[in-house]
Amino acid sequence: RPAELGPFNYKEENYTSLLWMAEGFTNYYGRMMLLRSGLLPQKDFFKNFLETVRFYEMQPGRLITSAYESSFDAWIKLYRPSPNNFNSYISYYTKGDMLGFLLNVRMIEATKGQKSIDDLYRHLYDKYNKDGKGYTEKDLLLALREVTGTDFTDFYARYMKSTEPIDFQAELDKLGIHIKKGFRNAENFPDGSPYLGAVFKNGPRKIVETVIEGSPAFKAGLSPGDEVVAINGYRFSDRFLKPIREDYRRLKVEKLTDFKSGENIKIHLFRKGVLMDLETKLESPVPDLYEAVIRDDPTERQKLFLDKFLKG
Repeated sequence: RPAELGPFNYKEENYTSLLWMAEGFTNYYGRMMLLRSGLLPQKDFFKNFLETVRFYEMQPGRLITSAYESSFDAWIKLYRPSPNNFNSYISYYTKGDMLGFLLNVRMIEATKGQKSIDDLYRHLYDKYNKDGKGYTEKDLLLALREVTGTDFTDFYARYMKSTEPIDFQAELDKLGIHIKKGFRNAENFPDGSPYLGAVFKNGPRKIVETVIEGSPAFKAGLSPGDEVVAINGYRFSDRFLKPIREDYRRLKVEKLTDFKSGENIKIHLFRKGVLMDLETKLESPVPDLYEAVIRDDPTERQKLFLDKFLKG
């Protein structure tokens, strides 16, 4: 655990910049442990992982808030969320999950398939668990150097302390995996549904939870708290919505298969009891399905890296 998180002072908030690892990496390992125990087939492992990647890439906040900031600001951002959190913040659980993957691949690459993130945790446990003091950022970088023989200072600055985008396809290429992007209901709607960019609470009333920055909904002036009642005169019901991700039903996004990309629409809504109309133009569909395709002819390097990635 991070040195700041113990012993706890339960009378006040405890701050650390390492929750992305202490908590976020547990998300990453939760999926990995199910795979290694045989409870989660490899196909479902990658399905779950890429669904998380897709959800992560939906959130503009990933490019605004670093893992370092997300951790330190947990008390004022994660535990006290604002309607704009989706655009300006990213949970250290989600960001840490993605960084766990990235660090694992980079460690495997740096050691030519000999070491993985498992070895980092064994090293940290042996070195920092015995005295109960926990580890610091400096300790983590030292441990990475000791385990891999590589200096991860620049990597840490770019991905943990800053917001450099993760090129998931480039990283998965090292394992011989391609991301195939498409649409869930492709047999009926092969081109997906037009993009609006509003996120709704799950419930009988269609209340806007947040609006994705730069989206058609954002350009129209749709706001959190608005109750959408119709689009182009048609009642806005669950028929026009789908879960934001397969394993998360609390929030929903639009499924406007009755409309076309580039079509101008009128959104009818109530805002603080006042009936209003907003207009916008729908944009091209955004893929809502990421699938892992493992190469039929991987190189020896890719086979070695994938085996280390899966088995540790």
